[in-house]
Amino acid sequence: MTAIVSLSGGQDSTTCLVAALQRHKRVHCVSMNYQQRHGAELEAAQRVVEYLTMRYPAATLTHQILDIPKGLFGDASPLTSDKELETYESKDVMDKVIGNRRELTFVPGRNLVFSSLLVPIAAQYGAQEIYVGICSNDHANYPDCTVAFYEAMRKAINEAVGDESITLMAPLLHLEKHKALRWLSTMRGGYAALQYTHTAYSGEFPPVTQDHATVLRASAFAELGWPDPLLVRAYVEGLLNERPPFMHESDRDLSDVIERINNDAGSEVIKA
Repeated sequence: MTAIVSLSGGQDSTTCLVAALQRHKRVHCVSMNYQQRHGAELEAAQRVVEYLTMRYPAATLTHQILDIPKGLFGDASPLTSDKELETYESKDVMDKVIGNRRELTFVPGRNLVFSSLLVPIAAQYGAQEIYVGICSNDHANYPDCTVAFYEAMRKAINEAVGDESITLMAPLLHLEKHKALRWLSTMRGGYAALQYTHTAYSGEFPPVTQDHATVLRASAFAELGWPDPLLVRAYVEGLLNERPPFMHESDRDLSDVIERINNDAGSEVIKA
């Protein structure tokens, strides 16, 4: 069994990758270089693949970066231009500001193009499933992260290949961020893999700017009362002066964090 994973280097796509590794012995990751604002995502994707290759030695895990022609997505979004990013004081403020409009980072057609490009790659690798990290609960009102978009894309892929040999998988489609995080943590190496991901639209490490993606990610960890492994890594590396939220004084590193959380829960809620 073979799967193709659209791997941006962020939290959601990494969750999809770990989920694919539970079902497939061969997983090929594709990261899109669409001339985005920074290269931090692509670097993170490579680090995630390297880490999970060590954690899943029985699997064949490969990775490629696919270059998208410059200018295809234009400069309408801050993600493909130097336009100022919208920032928010908190998730509540963010929800009120965005309301029913689209979050300004929306890139028209991005998920349509990405999903389409993965189809011939899936055929080349003889893959049965394509994993994408779209989520209808991202509080951004992206039209290409909806159930309707997913169903239309799934049907279009079947029509394009002439059968149902390739299935579009969107395991996070109906999950709130904190529920996706809890699910990821039940899979080997999932929680720890997040230390190598990148979410901040600004490209900063550690993330400082309170953009949409950063606020949403922080709210998920706050919901569970767990420290973000990315921030734990930054603290251990001396890039943060203060301990991240929910990291205890007794936690020297991420291994200590995982052990403490599991001990407090009385069960292995985070699979190391």
